[in-house]
Amino acid sequence: MKSPDLPLDTGRPLPLVAFDDDCFYRQWAMEVGQSHPPGFTTVMTCGSIAGVVSAVLSGLGVTLLNSRHITPEMEIMKAAFPEPPPIVYVIRTGRKSYSSAVLGLVEAISGETDRV
Repeated sequence: MKSPDLPLDTGRPLPLVAFDDDCFYRQWAMEVGQSHPPGFTTVMTCGSIAGVVSAVLSGLGVTLLNSRHITPEMEIMKAAFPEPPPIVYVIRTGRKSYSSAVLGLVEAISGETDRV
């Protein structure tokens, strides 16, 4: 994803906005970037989706997002990069976490991930 106002020079690494070093999308972009020129260079890392989206909409760089975070103001890049691998969501609870509150939270979270 990118801002429509962000011009890209495909002869240079694309500016990447991502989460921290453990970010699944950032790791994928860096791996793909090694084998698909022009690749990526990280220009910003942020701990929140709101920060990543704001940076992209401001034209700071490009990012990889799941569909639930794509806004109408973003432009989907049709570059020569392969499709990112699918994301798997995992909900973990403690072995003895069978309270109605925990089960209700797990059900609510599961319902949200079904819409992704």
